[in-house]
Amino acid sequence: SISGEVGANNLLLRSYQSLTFKNGTSGSSLTDGTTAFNIDTNGHVTMPLQSCFLVSITGTQSNMALNTAVTVVANSEIIDKNSDFSSNTFTAPVTGTYFFNVFASLKGVPLDARYINLFITASNRNHQLYLQDPAGYDSDPEFENASGSAILDMDANDTASLTFFQPDGNQSTDIAELMFSGFLIA
Repeated sequence: SISGEVGANNLLLRSYQSLTFKNGTSGSSLTDGTTAFNIDTNGHVTMPLQSCFLVSITGTQSNMALNTAVTVVANSEIIDKNSDFSSNTFTAPVTGTYFFNVFASLKGVPLDARYINLFITASNRNHQLYLQDPAGYDSDPEFENASGSAILDMDANDTASLTFFQPDGNQSTDIAELMFSGFLIA
């Protein structure tokens, strides 16, 4: 058991020991506070407070406006560590590098649309995840899968949301399924 401020060059753990860092107040005991970082006896590293989210939609988002950037409505939280995702927007709790990933199933993509675009709208710039020209399809598909990922440098309180854009076409595209996730890398 080590408490207080300790300076060390090396720390040896026996095979039956684990190393846990907790957030606590001055005078806290080793059982007080919330675990922030843990290395268990098998070498597994867990960071239960590490920012992470996974959201989806509960129904089809229909009638996306043409020639308008539309925020994708992610109304079902599956994972949301630290409540960093709210109102369709992720807010970075700390300055760092974040990874984002999206999978969407698009329904009713018109062949005459110049393109369809799915991107992350972030505080400092947009990051394209998916860009497709439907004219290349052999026939009018019932569903088109769109996926992509991005790594973003974000400052604390920067935001990121998922945006859909279709400039034209004889009908608007619907988002039938969605999985949007992100987490702090470093």
